[in-house]
Amino acid sequence: MHVLFVLSIDCNERQYEWPVEQPKLCCDKCPPGKHVVRRSITTCEIECESCTTNLFNEKYNVQQTCEFCENCDKKNMEYISHCNVTHNAVCRCKDGYKCKDQSCKQCVPISPFTTKPTLPPSTTALKPGAYHTDTVWFLVIIAILCAGIALVVVTKIKPFLHWIKAKHGYLLAKESVPVPPFSEDEEVSKPVQEVRGKCDV
Repeated sequence: MHVLFVLSIDCNERQYEWPVEQPKLCCDKCPPGKHVVRRSITTCEIECESCTTNLFNEKYNVQQTCEFCENCDKKNMEYISHCNVTHNAVCRCKDGYKCKDQSCKQCVPISPFTTKPTLPPSTTALKPGAYHTDTVWFLVIIAILCAGIALVVVTKIKPFLHWIKAKHGYLLAKESVPVPPFSEDEEVSKPVQEVRGKCDV
C-alpha cells in the first residue's frame, strides 16, 4: 500500500502560491511602489514596474495597475502628507472646517457654537457638541420670537395708549373746570321784609 503525502505550502505576505490549483511554489510579489507588467504561467518569473505620477501601491502585490492617489486640492481641504509611489496622500480639513461624513471627501464650516475639534475620518463616535449646538440654536430662536412678539405688542398698543392719554386728559380737563366765585350780592342773603298790616280776622 502506497501512502501519498501532500506537502502544504506556507507562503509569507511577500509571496503568492503558484500555480493556483494545487500550488507547489511560493513566488515573489512585486514590492510596494510597483505593479506587475508580466508574469510567467509556468515559473515564478515576474516583471514589475514602478507606479507613475499620482499612482501608488502600499503593499507587496500581484496587481497589474497601481492605485490612484487621494486629491487634497479640494475646497477647504489641505495636505497632511503628499502622495508618493508607496503611500497615499493624507488630507484634512482646514481650520474652521470639519469632515462632512466619515469618508471626509468634503469639508463643511464648523458652527460657531460648537467648540469640539474635528474628529478624524476613521472615528465613528458621536459628536458631543451636536446636542449642545441644537440647544443653543433653540434658545436663540426662542429669544428672537420673544423680541418679535414684544415689538408687535408695543406697536399695536401705542395707539391705544395715545387714546387713553387723550381720553384721560379730556376727563381731567373736564373735572378741573374752575367754578366762578359768588358775587357779594349773591353771597349776602337779603333780609326778609316784614309785612305790616292788619291781621285777618
